[in-house]
Amino acid sequence: MSLVLNLLIGLVPIVLICIFVYLRDGARPEKPRHLFVTFVLGAVFALGAWFLEGKIDDFGYQNSVDFLPYTLYMFLGVALVEELFKLLPVLLYPYRNTFFDEPLDGIVYCVYAAMGFAMVEAIIFANILDYQGMFAKA
Repeated sequence: MSLVLNLLIGLVPIVLICIFVYLRDGARPEKPRHLFVTFVLGAVFALGAWFLEGKIDDFGYQNSVDFLPYTLYMFLGVALVEELFKLLPVLLYPYRNTFFDEPLDGIVYCVYAAMGFAMVEAIIFANILDYQGMFAKA
């Protein structure tokens, strides 16, 4: 029951954000097929980021008590990797196609890629955290 609750806590906000963004794109809404592909690519790239962060973790800086190594690890080893891996699905799929035709499309597709990424993180953390930790993470 705890795993199901954790998954609900982690996945419901993702679904709600995707619905909200889809409904707000009123002028020329994106086709659900393109949004779904971007969402799935975001999830696939999350696995790549998870793998790369695991390799970066092998250097041991995540446990450093010194300010500079830990800060560099958080900025370069975590934040830069994750944000780059959220951007890559958008650059590789919708950005190169003709249906990416207005500035708001960048926001819409980036949100969907990030929500695919967040879905993988929610599934990973649902196995690790209790429901209070999942509320904090959501």
